[in-house]
Amino acid sequence: MRENELLAPQRQLAPVAEKPHAGSIVTSEPNQMWGADATATVTLAEGQVTVLAAIDHCTAECVGIHAVKRATRFEALEPLRQSVREPEGNGCIERFFRTLKEQLLWVRHFQNLEELQFALREFRDRYNRERLIERLCFQSPRQARERLLTLQQAA
Repeated sequence: MRENELLAPQRQLAPVAEKPHAGSIVTSEPNQMWGADATATVTLAEGQVTVLAAIDHCTAECVGIHAVKRATRFEALEPLRQSVREPEGNGCIERFFRTLKEQLLWVRHFQNLEELQFALREFRDRYNRERLIERLCFQSPRQARERLLTLQQAA
């Protein structure tokens, strides 16, 4: 974006050295960087609701997911509370939300927040167990985490 002068004016002048990472948001080990973001969906009873999630940048594992009627800064902390971690970026979580929307939010109707919460937890567990991620050599997030943690312990 910077090379093609497509950044917002205030970011175009920022030197590259000020970046918090070296051009990659994917880490080589789990538990180093997490992304958190929010998206919207609807339930039949409450209308528009917010879905918040957090994801590990290394393993693409969904480490927390939550739905609320009204998103506040306190509600945004719930996925992090579930994972006891801090967010660092959002590129990986945006890819996760695309998958979440395509496979759940855009294809099912939910009566209320309770039903949505249950479906989100089921989706998170299935995603972490079964979703094959190309950058992880077609492993699931859970397989990648287990492999990387085993390598960490062996070192």
